[in-house]
Amino acid sequence: MEGSSGMSGIIARNSELLDIVFSWSLADIFDDNLYKEKVKKIPESFETVKEYFNSYVFPLLEETRADLCSSIKIMSGAPFSEVLSYVEVKPCRLLSTDLSRLYDINVGEWRNSKVRGKEPYSTIPGDVFALVKCRPESMQDLSAGAQSWVLAHAERISREKTEDDDRADETLSNFRIRLSKEMDLVDDGYSSLSLVYLVNITTNKRIWNALRMHGNLGI
Repeated sequence: MEGSSGMSGIIARNSELLDIVFSWSLADIFDDNLYKEKVKKIPESFETVKEYFNSYVFPLLEETRADLCSSIKIMSGAPFSEVLSYVEVKPCRLLSTDLSRLYDINVGEWRNSKVRGKEPYSTIPGDVFALVKCRPESMQDLSAGAQSWVLAHAERISREKTEDDDRADETLSNFRIRLSKEMDLVDDGYSSLSLVYLVNITTNKRIWNALRMHGNLGI
C-alpha cells in the first residue's frame, strides 16, 4: 500500500470515506500523529452550520484510522477465510462512478469466527478486510511484503442455500469486494488468498455522508 492523500489535510467535497481509507498506507494507519494537527477541540458554539459539521471531519477520520490500526494489531485472532474462487467485475462505461477493482468472490468456512460473548462472524456490507496471500499472524507479516496484501471492502452479499435448511449456509459465502489497489491475484501454486476481517465502517460512512452533505469538506 503506497502513498497517502490523507496526510495532506485536503479533502475534496465529493470524497468518499472509503476512498480516503484506501489511500492510507500501512505506515499511515499506524501513525498516531496522522491527523494530530487537524483534530481540534470541538467548541461549544459555532458561527455557522457549515463550521459545526466541518469540526467533526478530522475527528471521524482519526477514529476510523485508530479502529483500523487496533484491528490490524490483533488480526492474528480475527476471523479469516480462504478465497475459493473470484471473478473480476468489469465496470460499465456508462457509469461515472469508479467501479474498478471489483471482484465477486466465494470464500470457505470462516475460522476464528466465534468470539466469546458475540455471535459467530458473518460478512455484512461495510466490512473491511485484509486480502492476503497466506494468513498473516501480525502486522509485521503485512509490512514484510508490500505487494502481498491490500485492503478490501464488502460491497454486496449473497449466500448459498443449503438443501435442508432455509437459512443461508454459513460455511460458504458469495459477495462482492472492492480492493484498495490492484493486486496480483494469479495463483502461483505456493500461496493461497485469504480474507482477514478487520472492522466494519458502515456507521462511519453514514456519519461521513451526513457531514459531506451539510459541510464543505474542501478544507
